[in-house]
Amino acid sequence: MFSTGKKPKTPGRGTPGTRGARSSSRLRDAELALPENLHNGLQTQAPPSTVRQETPLQHPPGHPYENRSHPATDVSLKEKSAAAQPNALLWPPDQGHAMLSERAAPPRKEDKAEEVRIDIVGDPAKSDENMAEERPFSSGREEAQEQPAEGDEGPDSKAQVKVLKHYIDFTLTGVLDGVVDGLRHAGAFDESGRRNGFARASRSFVDALGKSWTNESANASLVIRGYLADKQRRHARFLEFVSRLGVVDELRSTSALTAILEHSEKIASAVALREFQNAASDFAQQSAPGPFTPSETDPGQATLTVVRAAGERGLRRHVALSGRDSVEVFYTRVSSLEDFFSSLTSHAAAACFADVSQAPLRLQAERVCELMDAAGRVVEAARKTRDAHASSFESIPGLPWTASPPVLDGLWTLCRLASDVQTRAASSNPSLVPLINQRLRSLGEMLLDGHRESLEATLQAGGRADVIGARKEYAARRDVLLRAQLHFVRGAATAVPGGDQSGPGSEVERARATTREYAYLAAVAKKHGCFEVLADICEDRGDDARLLDYMKADPPAASEGRFSLFVFERCLAQREESRLLRFGDQGFGRELGRFLEGRPRLRWLHEIGQQEFSDAADTLASISGTEELPSVSEAQLRLQLCVEKLARLAAPRTAKTEALLDTLDRRIGLIDLQVEHGVSSGRPLPPAQLIEELLKGDRGVVPAAFEAFSLAGPSFVAENRALVERAWLKAASLDDWLAFQKAYVSEGWSDAMYLEELQKTVLCSAAANLYARDGSYSMTEVMPLRSGDGNQQWSVQAMLSKHASFAAAAEVMLDAVAFGSGSEGGGLEGGSSTMLLD
Repeated sequence: MFSTGKKPKTPGRGTPGTRGARSSSRLRDAELALPENLHNGLQTQAPPSTVRQETPLQHPPGHPYENRSHPATDVSLKEKSAAAQPNALLWPPDQGHAMLSERAAPPRKEDKAEEVRIDIVGDPAKSDENMAEERPFSSGREEAQEQPAEGDEGPDSKAQVKVLKHYIDFTLTGVLDGVVDGLRHAGAFDESGRRNGFARASRSFVDALGKSWTNESANASLVIRGYLADKQRRHARFLEFVSRLGVVDELRSTSALTAILEHSEKIASAVALREFQNAASDFAQQSAPGPFTPSETDPGQATLTVVRAAGERGLRRHVALSGRDSVEVFYTRVSSLEDFFSSLTSHAAAACFADVSQAPLRLQAERVCELMDAAGRVVEAARKTRDAHASSFESIPGLPWTASPPVLDGLWTLCRLASDVQTRAASSNPSLVPLINQRLRSLGEMLLDGHRESLEATLQAGGRADVIGARKEYAARRDVLLRAQLHFVRGAATAVPGGDQSGPGSEVERARATTREYAYLAAVAKKHGCFEVLADICEDRGDDARLLDYMKADPPAASEGRFSLFVFERCLAQREESRLLRFGDQGFGRELGRFLEGRPRLRWLHEIGQQEFSDAADTLASISGTEELPSVSEAQLRLQLCVEKLARLAAPRTAKTEALLDTLDRRIGLIDLQVEHGVSSGRPLPPAQLIEELLKGDRGVVPAAFEAFSLAGPSFVAENRALVERAWLKAASLDDWLAFQKAYVSEGWSDAMYLEELQKTVLCSAAANLYARDGSYSMTEVMPLRSGDGNQQWSVQAMLSKHASFAAAAEVMLDAVAFGSGSEGGGLEGGSSTMLLD
């Protein structure tokens, strides 16, 4: 056996090899067919047993494997012609994955007799030859020397050995009586995750070492294909064993089921990758010679470089495998299939552009497309297997391995390389652009799906820092990929057709193709929450109805916010306020209202449009409270106040509404007063400052200061007594009261003439502006005319008594105030001046 380090004997009559062969035959006969639901979901079709004659690999000068031949692989290198197909890649990428899956080697009679199986070394302590022949893991000297990789579970555990023993018994007899109790007693359910006994047993199937190594022999391809098929078959039987035991729910609760099904996905992906390399070899053998050397043109060379790099990673982790072919090591350690994507990250650029100075752009595009097809086949096989598992095992917890960081980084590396080649091809060889874009679109969607699954798992696990980092990386890569796709679609839509592509019929077909491309890209952008691309598509197509549908749809779980909010922000950034406000009438009234809460200068317009007049008036009131700001002019503030007044008038009338309307009228009056008398500083002035400016004027302006007192209200008057007193004294100083008193006496004025002359004084005009204005309050209650009206210290008489002429002309001055205020018969004709005071 391989694990003992001894060369196996040639089986002959009566030899142990013959007994082993008979035992293997009995085991194959004893294996039960899978139930239909498990057969379809868990066992992927094994590769065909027929193979072809292999062609040794050749490497370009300077390649790390230049002096080595590798007949162990079935990826041959052969010359073919590029001149025969001037408008197509050497490896036609337009056929995609289908081309590779449909190509297979022609069956050969001599191959049908060969069937390669993995015979795995059993537990040395067991004497049962049947168990030793069938046991699907190696615990010999060579495997014991391996260095566990990160995440490796270490040596075989007792629970693992017990699980495998019962699996062998089940394969032979189909009997499961008492197995669960025995496994539970052995601790098979004690550990969780990958350390669980079932998970470790599952890993031993997919990482099983072959009975013998190929050692780069001529039938290496047959051996690799055979033991991959045997791994897949045995693991499918193990899944049946787990299902028949009825322990699926218990394994799911410990996350062991996730690890077991992940192994099934990886073996399916490994088989798919190997089939891809075989198809590439077939294509190379059927191609005609061309102007390039085999190492420059053969399909599969780029993939082989990455596979070898992944195998080298496995060799560095497992010392006991040193000296083995790296390709075989890679396909042996299937549980480390992520190494393929890690090697893509580190070696893809070298595999595609190593000889960029000599290799034409078409050859670079061929290599990039080859790696994209290979990676796509791996991910696609894993996801198909996972979907099949979901139908048999219901919910599968945990993050898929295809959404792990190594896989996502590898896919992102390929997307960046493809985007670089596509950009260069757009100017020098446009015929390559659609071929590259086809793969870039497919692989990009796989990458974004993986990021979305990773982000959703991170959201469920919690951790704010992890969520922020995952969301940022997802958004950055998503935006780059989808913007590149949009650029491609726009270019195809605006390209000028020529040759056979011109004409009415071709134009219609191009329009249909453009519509399909936009529809596909819009679906992907909606799925992954790429709001900018989604909005650009709607604008490019002029499809407002589709835009509204996207805005109303629920956002993806992993997206940030809603698409409608993004459109609102976009309208603001583009200064499209009218378009923004129209969304209020298109089913987004409440949502737009919440969005505009911090933007009152647009919110009140939205509220007017929604006929929310009271709310609009309140919003306008909050805006007009910023009248002191230099950026607000008198005209702007007056307009806001007038609109607020209209909104108040349209709202239901209440006592509160009436009071607010009166306040609005007063504020509008103050602005009008400022404009009327030319007291303009480019902005509305507060009442105190306005009065100060008015008192600086002549006798035609000073009375307006008292109107400003009246508009400001009684509370303002009461709080600014010094200013009020200065205003009264200013008004009194503008007339010669001693001359007025002398003329009245000497000339013998009649009462009518007396009142007429009083009316011409500034005091009379001031009193009229302060007291005679209709309003919701009486100024006399705050500032009485005479000292005997209940307020000895705060009255007009008390303030005027400080004037120099008051002692000699008190009666005339008080008559002017009384007549102007309209109190106590001040307007009656025929009365004497004393009637105004008595």
